[in-house]
Amino acid sequence: MSPSKDGRGRNFASMLGFQFRDPSLFERALVHRSYCNEHGMDASDSYERLEFLGDAVLELIVSDSLYVQFPEADEGQLTKSRSSVVRGKVLAGVARRLGLGEMLLVGHGVESSGGRDQESVLAAALEAVIAAVYLDQGMETARQFVDRHLAPELADIGRSGAPPENPKSRLQELLQGRGHPTPSYRLIGREGPDHSPVFSVEALVGEQILGIGEGGRKSEAEHAAAKEALENILSGSCSLAQESNCTGNSPSKPNTEVENRPADCSRVARGGILNRLRLTRKG
Repeated sequence: MSPSKDGRGRNFASMLGFQFRDPSLFERALVHRSYCNEHGMDASDSYERLEFLGDAVLELIVSDSLYVQFPEADEGQLTKSRSSVVRGKVLAGVARRLGLGEMLLVGHGVESSGGRDQESVLAAALEAVIAAVYLDQGMETARQFVDRHLAPELADIGRSGAPPENPKSRLQELLQGRGHPTPSYRLIGREGPDHSPVFSVEALVGEQILGIGEGGRKSEAEHAAAKEALENILSGSCSLAQESNCTGNSPSKPNTEVENRPADCSRVARGGILNRLRLTRKG
């Protein structure tokens, strides 16, 4: 059944305060690729193209809102604030408040695995709905939609007067403050089906592994890796190599302890992710 024609679709339209001029936009925004695969539909009939557009529309609206809200903030602070609002976990929470998961059309495999409530799926569906609103009603209505439904998250930033910590930015500042180069992120694994992937990413300084993270999106995995790297460094369980090793300069004297430190960090990071994998398999 089309989500725009059942009771849930009508309730959603009532909550929006308008009726879609082109109901097919709303319908497409709630069609997962797995549903297309099982019903002989083209992949372009899924929400993925709308998700692409909605991501850009959302970033523009949030960027404009933050630019006005924080006239004294510099580019770095504004970027941190925007990242904290448009990240997958936040968008999935908004999608749950709107009940989008219940309206999604998904394949049997996604349904049986609980995929309709997966963070990456919900975030993508919300971005697709934002694009549908934009295409059907224009930018101003899309802006009102975003402002209304992301109001709690935008208000949190306003109350604090500063953006929440971004683990990637914080890790970079910590490393550079100690004389180390900018951290890099390396994709080391991708598991699961196309509709529900899990990415694994390493956070490194040079070739020293500081942390490993997982997520439904590469960006989420990078955030998780940066967060683990921070925890490892600040807890003392992972010791950074000396500045000379990280910057490419040769140390004046051989130092066995320093030379072994990268391996120590690697073991800490890999041990953490292996433990999580073991717990997942047991569950």
